[in-house]
Amino acid sequence: MVRGTTEFSDMKAKLIFLRLAGIGLVMFAIIGAVNGYFSKKLTGKTTGRLDSVFSEITHKRSQSVDYEVTYEFTANGAQFTGKDQVVSKPSGRECTVFYDPTDPTDNALSKIRIRSSLWTATLILGIVIFVVASGKAK
Repeated sequence: MVRGTTEFSDMKAKLIFLRLAGIGLVMFAIIGAVNGYFSKKLTGKTTGRLDSVFSEITHKRSQSVDYEVTYEFTANGAQFTGKDQVVSKPSGRECTVFYDPTDPTDNALSKIRIRSSLWTATLILGIVIFVVASGKAK
């Protein structure tokens, strides 16, 4: 009889751990997305010029396509180049470049520094873990 109670306590402890892990992943995803979105480092903004050649990157798992582009821009009176990935096929040569005014070599085509898909996947994983753990507790 004690063994059954112990197994139940172990299972309950594991489910509580899984719930907390799920909540932790959700919080991590929200904080990461907010920090990435409100990044203050790339406060400089200028118009750049895309190279006409770009690479297509196919992600096998999601069957999505990104494009790796290179670009050049002028900041603080000097010429710089950058490389970034975008989700839509480049059309035209003009682009908006965000950069760190104290170090223009730190630049991107978006102020969001970390891909939002990472935070979305983390958020979904956290919710799934929490829901599964909550469902098994009943």
